[in-house]
Amino acid sequence: MSDKKLYILETSEELFGSQKRNVIIALSAENETEALAKMTKIIETDNPPINESEKPQPKVEDTGLELIKKDIVLPKLKGALINEAKDTFKNWIDSDFKNWNLNSKTSSKETKVSVYEITKDGTFEDIFSWFNYNSLDELVMTQGQIIEFCKNHKEELGQNWYNFFLIKENGEYFVVLVSVYSDGLSVYVNRLEHDSVWHAGFRHRVFVPQLDI
Repeated sequence: MSDKKLYILETSEELFGSQKRNVIIALSAENETEALAKMTKIIETDNPPINESEKPQPKVEDTGLELIKKDIVLPKLKGALINEAKDTFKNWIDSDFKNWNLNSKTSSKETKVSVYEITKDGTFEDIFSWFNYNSLDELVMTQGQIIEFCKNHKEELGQNWYNFFLIKENGEYFVVLVSVYSDGLSVYVNRLEHDSVWHAGFRHRVFVPQLDI
């Protein structure tokens, strides 16, 4: 029977891959080669795999928008004006719809609408830039579509803060803001370049013709 010796060995960090820890192992073996072989076996057998939950997770980029609902269908519609929709916006209609001559009665085909909430602070220009589009016109809704949505899909509106819709009139972009009150809806309008910052904590909603972000 061969005499065995006591070997005290320290593993190198590389043997543990990404765990990067040092371990001292005491074992008996006839020679150094056998001791190293035993140490390697111990490492392979006893070194537990890294818990997946402990691995660094890849950072998911915040697009600024969270999809709430999609496939809300608006029918084919004739042109209509928000300034004249007193039955839908019973609480308040901003006089700037009239003052800025926002009076295009544009008809529209059947359209699916998606609903988003903002998850980052931003101006109107920031918010609408977060969508994936070839032309900003792809995000535009007609006044008639906004009236139809607020009349027949009121439950999809954010109940506490603002709801944003993009329109285009006379070659300019405007944002229609709808708010919900106990006695009815109020509607306002601002230019797209208005520099107010809208805070994500209020979860303002954005409504656009359906597309991907």
